[in-house]
Amino acid sequence: MSIFPHAELETPAAPATAIEAPARRLSAGRAWLMSAVLPGSGQLYCGATARGFATLAVLLIAVAVIIFAPGDPRWLAIRVLIFFYAFAALDAYLTAYEHNRGIEAEAPANPRVAALLNFTTSGLGYLYLGQKLGCVAVVVLGIILRGISEILPLVVEAVLLALAVHAATMARRQRNESYPPDRLPPPVPSKLPAAVPYAVSGFVLVAYYGLVTFGQIMLLVQR
Repeated sequence: MSIFPHAELETPAAPATAIEAPARRLSAGRAWLMSAVLPGSGQLYCGATARGFATLAVLLIAVAVIIFAPGDPRWLAIRVLIFFYAFAALDAYLTAYEHNRGIEAEAPANPRVAALLNFTTSGLGYLYLGQKLGCVAVVVLGIILRGISEILPLVVEAVLLALAVHAATMARRQRNESYPPDRLPPPVPSKLPAAVPYAVSGFVLVAYYGLVTFGQIMLLVQR
């Protein structure tokens, strides 16, 4: 008797089930335009109800703080407003694109949400991904960086950008476990090229970082 199993006795692995595309297709261009005009509305169009209302609420609160609050809260609200606006339209476009490939609008581990949360909060992107230790580490890091934020704001922004990229990378890995790329149906082309949403959001962020860089130079010159 051989200790090696015969090929005909081996049980073949069941093939992975392909993810089906939804019957109702969404317009990624329409979703982008809606959130570009009214942030959050594109998410609502895609069925991401919680994310849509949350985006709209945060933006309205930020606008109210900018109008009525003096000093530091106003500048913090401007920062939140810029990032959420850049996020909203691009996220709406990609949510519609992903929906057409069978990915649920409210699927967990959204890379854009993870990145945004780490951009604008003390590590909530990690908490969103279930990484409590990472969130605690960022809180401690934030306390350390608070002392240099007024002197070297560009350094703080660079750290937050790195944390956002890291959270997005972790989220993408988790998302790929739930929705393996090889099981997804082919992408549905959009009439609006993806380069447009990326370029608009990128322009908003580049303008923001340009202002931060200018402010950093002025601080160093004054000293």
